[in-house]
Amino acid sequence: MVTRYEGSFIDGYEIREFDEFVLPLGPAVRNSDGQKVPREQTVLEGLITRILYRGPDGRSSLEILRNYQSALEAAGFEILYSCGGDCGNNFAAILYGPMEMRIKNTGTSGGAFEYNISLLSKRANSVARFLTKNHNIDQDRMRAEGVGFLAPVATNDTPDGRAKNRRVELVKQ
Repeated sequence: MVTRYEGSFIDGYEIREFDEFVLPLGPAVRNSDGQKVPREQTVLEGLITRILYRGPDGRSSLEILRNYQSALEAAGFEILYSCGGDCGNNFAAILYGPMEMRIKNTGTSGGAFEYNISLLSKRANSVARFLTKNHNIDQDRMRAEGVGFLAPVATNDTPDGRAKNRRVELVKQ
């Protein structure tokens, strides 16, 4: 059994009794519609468990990734694909490009509106501080805002919909 990385905590948890999951087995390429899709993939079906972890402060995502890879290999698993320097190029282009960006933190419709907007604004500002501190992004290029349940991508009537609505978006201006 591979355990949680020491000091991390669970921030989201979802179980689907039967669903499918597309497992990338190679780098992303553009399809005929211009969308990025894995060059190679396999579709898995069955019980799908999705767990979102937040790593401890002071630990890089690369360190956590390498730790998980080592733990999986030690447990007898085979790593089928791990992206290299080409991962996240769109994200890097937004972060390090010349454009301005908004950091939007959205949530669900539960609780008092003013409290939620305040909390979401604080979280968006936290993301901005993180990007400035860890990626040297000029604070003046970013505008952080909490938009609450004003920009849903799914219904707030189901747990799955609420999970989709809890997100942070980086938006080019």
